[in-house]
Amino acid sequence: MFWDLDDDIFIIVLAYVDLKSLLSLRQTCKRMYAISQLRIVWRNTFTKQVLERGYPYPPEALLPDIDAASLELITRRAIRLATFWLSPSAQPRLRRDYRFQSGTGISDIRLLPTLDHIHRGKKQLVTVSKGIWSEVTYWEFDLNVNPPALPRVTKWSPKGAIFTGFVVNKSPHSEGIVAISIECLGQQRIDILSLQQGSPGHGVELRPVRSIPTNYKPVLLQDDIIVFCDDTAETYVANWRTGDSAVLLSERDDTAEINFQYNKCLRVLFAYESVIVVRARSLDIFPIPILKQPEEEINVFHPLASHSFGWIDGVTVYPDMEPISSTHDIEYASECRLTDGGKVVGLPTHAPITIVVREENDDPWAADIHAINTWTLEPNAAFQPDNHPPFESAVHDVIADQEIPDEHVQNGTRVDSIPSILLESHLDSSLGSESEDAKITRIPYLFPPKHRLSTPWLRGQLRCPDITTGTQAGLRFGTCLWIQPRPPRHVDLTNYDVHSSETQGPQTIFGKYHDEHGHNQVVVFNRMESLVGVVLPGRLRRSCVLDRERNEDKESVDVRILCVLEGRDGNWTAMDYDEARGIIVLASGDGYVTLVLLA
Repeated sequence: MFWDLDDDIFIIVLAYVDLKSLLSLRQTCKRMYAISQLRIVWRNTFTKQVLERGYPYPPEALLPDIDAASLELITRRAIRLATFWLSPSAQPRLRRDYRFQSGTGISDIRLLPTLDHIHRGKKQLVTVSKGIWSEVTYWEFDLNVNPPALPRVTKWSPKGAIFTGFVVNKSPHSEGIVAISIECLGQQRIDILSLQQGSPGHGVELRPVRSIPTNYKPVLLQDDIIVFCDDTAETYVANWRTGDSAVLLSERDDTAEINFQYNKCLRVLFAYESVIVVRARSLDIFPIPILKQPEEEINVFHPLASHSFGWIDGVTVYPDMEPISSTHDIEYASECRLTDGGKVVGLPTHAPITIVVREENDDPWAADIHAINTWTLEPNAAFQPDNHPPFESAVHDVIADQEIPDEHVQNGTRVDSIPSILLESHLDSSLGSESEDAKITRIPYLFPPKHRLSTPWLRGQLRCPDITTGTQAGLRFGTCLWIQPRPPRHVDLTNYDVHSSETQGPQTIFGKYHDEHGHNQVVVFNRMESLVGVVLPGRLRRSCVLDRERNEDKESVDVRILCVLEGRDGNWTAMDYDEARGIIVLASGDGYVTLVLLA
């Protein structure tokens, strides 16, 4: 008889049963209910129905000590998210607006990283607002409550401070949760804030644990590593605890007219044996830097290869990994980490790098419909990991012979700008004598990037230029979000008429454009500012049999409207996205926060 089989046989059978059938079998009898609660059952289900299919999941799912309840939660949510993204007609499960500020807009918003098996559905949120003084606020919300409430827990607002940059730590274990660049009382610095227990009866508080005197802005914070940059060429990689640091120096365009934020840094990715720095007008790949202690002379690294997309104002960069069935993904959860020798280690495997960019245009007469382009950096098969650039030691020797002015040494740490005369004095002349074959072996990825596809985008006024594939460090599955602005040439008097209704004017606008193959395409845009999403080439897209059979050179994506800013004036000013959990938060200029749960 079927019920006479051993439990071990049932466990093997359940590994090949889909989720819906597994949950139905759980309700048949007490024995099946008990078996369905076993960790081995959910480990098998997760491996076959999530991991091997490339569905979105958080990295803690691969931890050897994660419990059965957490594995079940992750598996069920991953399948719901994949169903949402792979079903064109699916709608987000929840969209809710919260009034956070009265009379003050929110300039930035970020989700803090959490672990499902520890936080159990609770999330943390950090917002930045700029009134008379800037303020950073810490919020918590519980996804187990319907609808989720978002109570404010604490805030931090130094007197007279103006915030100029803001990033959150990608590691859920780090003491420093956010890094903020500040102008206060004529001084500039970066503060690393920690969430600490306050005085009795006051709960937790945000407190600075480290200050770095610099006028640069933070771009990346991962564990103890911080990356901060200027708006032209210099990128610092440092250990914020010890002060160890190195400089990545992009090429300066001396012939161009340098304007405010001419070449500001947009993204930094620690890739395989390299660092990719994307600025508004340049893409550079650097060798992995070796950090030097404050009392030592700083190392300066030049690009191994460079490229330019023109002028861009939105970009995201992520590794395009194949679905795998090993604990290698745990390493991907830490995009960068320090070795004992002061070397910063990036991604552990040589995966292609996907770059999604929104290109800008100075021409006011240009067509309304532009494109968001997807590019790929393919791995270089000729790369030799042990072939270090020959000019690193030469750079060190030249710097060592120079006298660093006192104004560039603060609190024992060189964190401010190195004088340009020193940077220009050690051009890597040794590269000129190197053969082309030798140069190729030192570059982990093939340059220039290969164009993969174009997605239509409507030109218009936009306060949130972000393109995001999620905040979970390292892990990416190919889903991508951005804000679609209002059409610029369809604004009429009803947009500003206090008596106008939502029914006046067309709610959708049709546009035509020529794709990269010369074909005419028709796209539909909403009249209001809207959040859109696509599934780009990546893990999730390869989970479809249709996509595996599609010609990669002719693939296309469908742009989906996920939610629309309606019923209020103003614009969205910032957003953040947790891809593995399907959580989106958007901030607006009128003080509202919109929470969207995809599944």
